[in-house]
Amino acid sequence: MPRSLKKGPFVDGHLLKKVDAQNDANTKNVIKTWSRRSMIIPSMIGHTIAVHDGRKHIPVFVTDAMIGHKLGEFAPTRTFRGHVKGDDRKAARGQHTRKRISCTRSTARHSSYTTEGPSYRRPNSRTTC
Repeated sequence: MPRSLKKGPFVDGHLLKKVDAQNDANTKNVIKTWSRRSMIIPSMIGHTIAVHDGRKHIPVFVTDAMIGHKLGEFAPTRTFRGHVKGDDRKAARGQHTRKRISCTRSTARHSSYTTEGPSYRRPNSRTTC
């Protein structure tokens, strides 16, 4: 048997007190908690626990299939906006709104690079004004 099973489930004391108090009073009010690390135990079944996701509290109704999982698993911390297809990636990142700066100076200094010989410049370098 692994050591973690010997130690038993971890539940924050303040959360366990609130759940036990509601079980004794036979009420089912929403319990607010910031304890995402607490494991769901059988005495929590039927309660609604509002788990903090870093921005707001997300209500989680506890069922028997959730026993052994942690509360944080049911309140995602990141917002998934969906995958972007092919050409829309640049539009999604906001690169379509960038404006290129037009050069008003003459580019005569770059005319010496018209030979076919080796060039030590980047092929797609941007000219600075």
